[in-house]
Amino acid sequence: MVRPGRETRSVQSHVRASARVRDDTGSNQPRHTRTAQTHGTHTRTLNHYYQVLLELDEKVPKKTLKQEDVDAFTKATFTAEDEAVDCGICLCEVEVGDEFVRLPCNHGFHDECITRWLTEYNTQCPFKCGGDLKKK
Repeated sequence: MVRPGRETRSVQSHVRASARVRDDTGSNQPRHTRTAQTHGTHTRTLNHYYQVLLELDEKVPKKTLKQEDVDAFTKATFTAEDEAVDCGICLCEVEVGDEFVRLPCNHGFHDECITRWLTEYNTQCPFKCGGDLKKK
């Protein structure tokens, strides 16, 4: 006859044994420790890949407009009669006396903001509303 609790101890021993795994060095290591170490390595690997992607992004030529293309857009000086407009790039209100540019899609921006956006970053309206401005 098996004493009560003896079966339980043997099951517990089996569970404890299966919770241990061999690492690369051959030593037994609790699973939760291995997971934490794997997670740390995984995080370091993701950070490395993120850095590599950033470096690659810097090397890829961006689609931008030439200064003369940007100068061709409608420019005006904001007056008190104009409807209040927030610049979609810097998110500041265009104030009376500010130079602003109205794109073909009818969105308005500070002249400096949209010039930098179109000559350094992208050929589209920051609101992604009307396609490539290079074609227009």
